[in-house]
Amino acid sequence: MRLDRSKTFLGSFSYAAIARLKPGVTIAQADADVRARPPGRAPALPAVPGLQRQDVRGSAARAAASRSLKEDLVGEIGTVLWVLMGTIGMVLLIACANVANLLLVRAEGRQQELAIRAALGAGRGEIARELLLESVDARLARRRRRTRARVRRAAAADRARAGQSPAARRDLD
Repeated sequence: MRLDRSKTFLGSFSYAAIARLKPGVTIAQADADVRARPPGRAPALPAVPGLQRQDVRGSAARAAASRSLKEDLVGEIGTVLWVLMGTIGMVLLIACANVANLLLVRAEGRQQELAIRAALGAGRGEIARELLLESVDARLARRRRRTRARVRRAAAADRARAGQSPAARRDLD
């Protein structure tokens, strides 16, 4: 099958490509190089119906624009992303300060107990370790209680399903 040049038209110049620049080459130099390239096979093909060849060639030269991949992907939203990241950091900082405050309040309520432990010879490290272990132990105990409650609810739902008709069981699922 041969290509009939009289029926093949000059196509669109809206192609995108990704390339890596040589070290030391700027984006402006690459852009100038792309604009200076010869048109290739364009002169051998007729223009698209309704357009002049000069219009197509001129728009192709104007459309050649090189930019960094980061700029193309992120674009103008980069500053918004930095603001969002800063906001998230501030929220995390406030949450950490809140947790530290809660731990200090708990320790303040137990000041007498801690003073007695210190008087009996416990060092600061031992007392801090004891408080940390109590916090972790309390967290694990809450997690165990929640897990047991979930298991009990699932067992109750299973018992309820067992005594009902198949249609009612589908409604529970």
